[in-house]
Amino acid sequence: MIRIVKIGGNEMNTPGFLEELARQISGLAATTGQPLIVVHGGGQEIAALQARLGIEPIKIDGLRVTDAESLAVAQMVLSGHTNKAIVRAFLAAGLDAVGFSGVDGGLLRCRRKQHPTVDLGLVGEVVDVRTDFLAHFARLGIIPIISPISLGQDGADL
Repeated sequence: MIRIVKIGGNEMNTPGFLEELARQISGLAATTGQPLIVVHGGGQEIAALQARLGIEPIKIDGLRVTDAESLAVAQMVLSGHTNKAIVRAFLAAGLDAVGFSGVDGGLLRCRRKQHPTVDLGLVGEVVDVRTDFLAHFARLGIIPIISPISLGQDGADL
């Protein structure tokens, strides 16, 4: 059995959070021996970069409306800065970790998320996960750190 840990974007801005998370994950891994996967967000950092770039963040019922410009910002933040910060913290804690986005290896495939009143744009719901890809790293004792940036079912950006 593989344990999945989800990190919300709000926690990422708390000083010392990543170091404490890595310490706790290290203890969990040592205690249970279970393979781990970490999936993360990074919403506050996305909104901050959008603001610096003059892009107005839009949320409907807590969901980010994502046009192509906003998707580019989300990719930079989630698959770049945030993902690598988590990997760095895990490595510093003695954990073997590697960062991916859902695009890498076609790891995550999504379909467009439907909302009853508005088009959310390039927002998706995961419909397929390459579990064989993740199991490979689990067998090696490597913790995948996954950014939620993903592909559509047809392989296009979503």
